[in-house]
Amino acid sequence: MPPHTPINKTMSPREPLFVNNVVQDCMPIIEHLAGSKGIKCRIEVSDDMPVLFADRSSITQILINLLTNAIKYSGEGATVTLQVTATNSHNIFKIIDTGRGIPEDKISTLTDPFVRTEELTAAKAGAKAVIRPDGSIIGWVGGGCTLGAVKKAAAEALETGLSKLIHIIPAALAEAAPPVDGIDVHKSGCPSGGTEEVFIEPILPKPALIVMGASSAAQALCDLGRHMGFWVTVAALADDLPDFKAADDTVEGFDFADDPRMGGAFVVVATQGKRDRDALRCALSSNAAYVAMIGSRRKAEKLKADLRAEGMAVDNLDALHYPAGLDIGAVTPDEIALSVLAEIVQDRRKADAGSKNVTARKTSFSTG
Repeated sequence: MPPHTPINKTMSPREPLFVNNVVQDCMPIIEHLAGSKGIKCRIEVSDDMPVLFADRSSITQILINLLTNAIKYSGEGATVTLQVTATNSHNIFKIIDTGRGIPEDKISTLTDPFVRTEELTAAKAGAKAVIRPDGSIIGWVGGGCTLGAVKKAAAEALETGLSKLIHIIPAALAEAAPPVDGIDVHKSGCPSGGTEEVFIEPILPKPALIVMGASSAAQALCDLGRHMGFWVTVAALADDLPDFKAADDTVEGFDFADDPRMGGAFVVVATQGKRDRDALRCALSSNAAYVAMIGSRRKAEKLKADLRAEGMAVDNLDALHYPAGLDIGAVTPDEIALSVLAEIVQDRRKADAGSKNVTARKTSFSTG
């Protein structure tokens, strides 16, 4: 690639990245491809690399595309080296190989989630498509021999939230293909005998965090929740809402249990003495995925008893997490917010991590 060649793509919002982590994201794919050709991969990352601010997905795709191109066009037994260094103003990623390089007219495709083909296939390299949750597709990544595998992989990626690479190869070759972490091999019965590699990247909405109240803990939850990638809605009294300029959305008052925004949301009641019962009634009457209350155990149990006396169903009341958060010894508002969001993350990840038996004690915050 010519030095300093611009890539005219619109990238996603940037985030702080550690270069070693980005490189490790690529390795399962790269090691599989290199091993199949007897090629050695050498990674040389400078010890003093600064934090990189970039779109993780785009950087990962660029490195995968460059390295796989180098492996594909290097001879058996060759060595492909990735060198990463830094100057005062640039992070430099250098690929050293014996291949023929990337044509200049293809450089602009380096950030594309990719389809790579070999031999005869209906799809063309660089083809892209959008697959909806219902299986409908916009775009083109191959014919009937490919589409079933792509749709299946896309459905799995939407469920787990994780990107994956699939390798679609003739059935005869699939039987002999060794299993590789991070790569799914799918058998193809296409008479053409062609192969495809398709990168599947789920595009998911942000998880919804609804913070009820205007306490200092509510402020901390709003700030930290947005930093962690949640779509944060703050519900509070009208006079308090101007304090939450960082929130993605706001709601005045605590009478919106049937609001669509509550569906599947993570709701934290952080009113701390200001309309506690109204906020808790709203949260527990909704179809939220998680409801927690910041406050002492005694207060939460008193409020539950009051709501039970009003006629609220026991199942609704039993859904309350209280006191909110994992037991990390939290004291300050920021620490309390951290413990609550840690519990929410644990709740979200239990199924994926297979940790349904993991338990954590909760701490009692003396906040009124």
